[in-house]
Amino acid sequence: WLAKYSAKSLLCKRWLRREVFPGGGICLVHGDTASTFLGMTMARRAGVDIGHVESGLRSFKWWSPFPEEIIRVRCAKRSRMLFPPSRQATDNLQAMRVKGQVVPTEGNTAVDALKIALSHTPTVEIPTEPFALAAIHRLETITNRRKFESVLRIIRSAADRVPVVFVLYPPTQRYLGKLKLAELLEHDNIHTVPMLPHYYDFIAMVNAAACLLADGCSLQEECAFLNKPYLVLRNETERDDGIGANAMLWQSDDRVAEEFLSRYQELGGEPIRPWPSPSLQIVD
Repeated sequence: WLAKYSAKSLLCKRWLRREVFPGGGICLVHGDTASTFLGMTMARRAGVDIGHVESGLRSFKWWSPFPEEIIRVRCAKRSRMLFPPSRQATDNLQAMRVKGQVVPTEGNTAVDALKIALSHTPTVEIPTEPFALAAIHRLETITNRRKFESVLRIIRSAADRVPVVFVLYPPTQRYLGKLKLAELLEHDNIHTVPMLPHYYDFIAMVNAAACLLADGCSLQEECAFLNKPYLVLRNETERDDGIGANAMLWQSDDRVAEEFLSRYQELGGEPIRPWPSPSLQIVD
């Protein structure tokens, strides 16, 4: 689909104006994914203004993460309106001297999605006993054998203390086989489940977990709002949500992992309230 619509947006400007942006207005793009870049490209080709949601997150390293960092910068420089989710992101945009209007929001729109997800009844069975939830999916993790093995050994260490539910994303499962690391998940206390069918099923699992071991950056935000203990299995993160409070950043330091596993019950607590609504702030 990406190749199809990329080609169509480059070759069919009239189609963009007639079918995609018939009323003009402003095109909101979110984050730093391939679809973000495609949306920005389509809007520019159609002559439509761009609003960048979750703007200003930076690693200041062109190749880490790639291509996310490049997409962030290009969106920031081409957007008429920019919506940074934090003080740090706002400062980054000001340092970049962007031309667009900077409109800070109280957090990311993920919190609005989180509220909706929590209102749904999950379609999967949620464990009733305490468990840790693990989810590894970033290519920078699963394609690097040494790093992937280190992460899996941390998850095994967690399983020595508490049952672990490991959500297997298709790429993760593929690289477990390709790198011959699947045997590290052979543990009586590690229970693998396929990628959950709905976002609200995953959030229900997150909300029920005693702690989380994962490499997702959006999950870092969700855990900050839910105040869930979270070991961020990355070397660096562009977000400061929860770090030093409910979350700890691994940074390939097994001492950090051991500290988290030994005291995760002291981290987190009741969800932070009241929750803002960044989506309403953006619409206003």
